[in-house]
Amino acid sequence: MSLLVLLAAYAATAASPPAAGSDDTTSTAINALMVELTSLSLPPRVERAFLLTLNAAADAVRGGQAAKAQTLLRTFTFEVRSVKRAKRIPAETANPLIERVEKLMVMLGETVPQ
Repeated sequence: MSLLVLLAAYAATAASPPAAGSDDTTSTAINALMVELTSLSLPPRVERAFLLTLNAAADAVRGGQAAKAQTLLRTFTFEVRSVKRAKRIPAETANPLIERVEKLMVMLGETVPQ
């Protein structure tokens, strides 16, 4: 399943190249995060949910919908925190994911609440 998702993410990126500028950087960073997620050996349902949210965020960035991308990235952080609280992934896996996504949100122009 992970390989299929990885190939789909690659195909989506290749089929619709991101716009120039920070959107390009953000889209690339989201895609890199999706690739990293597939290597974490997360429970399959958790991985699938995370990848669906990040893929939708990457699509929003490529479509020039920064506000939608920010909402989806915020949703991802809520998902990660929930799964961490449920002890389905360890804090040492969840916390770096949250930090990376919060940096992406700043790249898109959102102030991340502390």
